[in-house]
Amino acid sequence: GRDGGRALFTRTRTAAGSWSAESRLTRPADGADEPALTADPATGSLHLVWSDGRISLLNREIFHREKTSAAAWDTTYAADDRISNASGASTRPSVAVSGGQVAVLWKDSRTGQNDIWVRVRPAEAVDVPAPNGPALLGVSPNPARGPIRVLTPTGGAVHVFDVSGRTIARVPIAGRVGTWNLRDASGRRVPGGVYFLRTADGTSARVTVLR
Repeated sequence: GRDGGRALFTRTRTAAGSWSAESRLTRPADGADEPALTADPATGSLHLVWSDGRISLLNREIFHREKTSAAAWDTTYAADDRISNASGASTRPSVAVSGGQVAVLWKDSRTGQNDIWVRVRPAEAVDVPAPNGPALLGVSPNPARGPIRVLTPTGGAVHVFDVSGRTIARVPIAGRVGTWNLRDASGRRVPGGVYFLRTADGTSARVTVLR
């Protein structure tokens, strides 16, 4: 590879179709390989996993790095999460995101066999409006068994939270109006219960879903 080793690089294409300059994400000496990338549909964050030999070139380990939608990729390695810690080489990582949880799978031979392992990062809890708080967003019908019409005075996307504070969906808004189809970010129907809709500036509403 270039620079005397193997490394991961990134470029970003704008909506107009032009590409940014290259940015190197890993050190050539670490021999990074097998990258896998996914996006969190609720937040726009990107999650990258790969294997490299920074600990030992003989026993590669799996690492994870996150890029939030408003930030550039961190290239200082300070934000890397070491996922695996095995006596045998860890390879072939993959990553998935659902409801704010991040799951990383990989293969390693710590038992003498090539087994599949997984680690899961739980969703971070966020503050949600109190159940008896005022509804400042326009939502109808409420309670609802089908799609909900959302009217916001400020425009911008609306995020949906469950009662534990996890972000489960994002409602696109066009002209201050949007529709939530009562499905989560992965397209699955949400169960009955109480949900909270909130804009970036804190405007919020409580919705009851009936099943």
